[in-house]
Amino acid sequence: MKFKQELITFENGLRLVFIKAPNFYTARMNVSFSVGSEDESDEFGMAHLLEHELFKGTSKYNQKELSEQFSRLASEPNASTSAQFTTYKARFPKPALGRIVELFSDMVFDSVFDEKGLQAEKRVVEEEIKMHEDQPSHLAFDELIARRFGGTGLGNRIAGREELLRGITREKLIDFKNRHYNASNCIIQVAGDFTLAEVKGLVEKWFSKKFDATKPENEIKKTFTSAVKTEKSIVKINKKIAQANIALGFSAPSHTSDDRARVYLINHILGGTMNSRLFDRIRNELSLCYGIYSTMINYANNGVLLVEFS
Repeated sequence: MKFKQELITFENGLRLVFIKAPNFYTARMNVSFSVGSEDESDEFGMAHLLEHELFKGTSKYNQKELSEQFSRLASEPNASTSAQFTTYKARFPKPALGRIVELFSDMVFDSVFDEKGLQAEKRVVEEEIKMHEDQPSHLAFDELIARRFGGTGLGNRIAGREELLRGITREKLIDFKNRHYNASNCIIQVAGDFTLAEVKGLVEKWFSKKFDATKPENEIKKTFTSAVKTEKSIVKINKKIAQANIALGFSAPSHTSDDRARVYLINHILGGTMNSRLFDRIRNELSLCYGIYSTMINYANNGVLLVEFS
């Protein structure tokens, strides 16, 4: 089945991608901002912490009440932060569209950033960082990316570092949000059995007009990291564990490259699944490791093909 996709750009730069899905009772909405760890210079972990904070409550609802509002709509929201994007998302029944748009709008424009809640969430993120560092495969990946894109924002750790996280204040977090969460950096995606006029009207009311009403003087328009040249290097991490974890990184096409689909197919054959050539030969036939996989990461102007095994 082919789905009709339309792109609407509002005068303030806000973009809406609408995908018509006839006869579907469930729908999907993403609110994405072109901001991530790539955009951090002395505020490491800010984008990721901000993602957490938008679920902590608004002037209308505290954290528990906000969660209940989504639950009443048979929807479970989620979010993710990457090097270049932060995305808030939800799947929901068709009749809940208007309310979902309104709730996401409240989170973006009316979060209270309660000081007590912020300190509590920073401790949660600190535990997330520790958990990440306790997993050697994740640590190997972090160090590989840091070396591959050293000197650029792509080399930053998404969750930041504990000592830097503790220094993030409520004022700094709000300032970061005001600078980066603006209309030109926002893309809203809606897929479902709706009319374009219906979706456009809701997005204009709850997002476009609110962006215009809250436009800061120091807003930043996203600039993606330019292509980074590859240099051969080896990174070793000493850790008292019984198993070695190895990650190999190779240059790959960017997100906009015409070769991206071809390399995705190569990746799938090479190590994308348990039926891949690497897994079948090295793990199943030779029993040289517990697991071996490959994956491709695409950035706006860069890409990395990873092979990881332990």
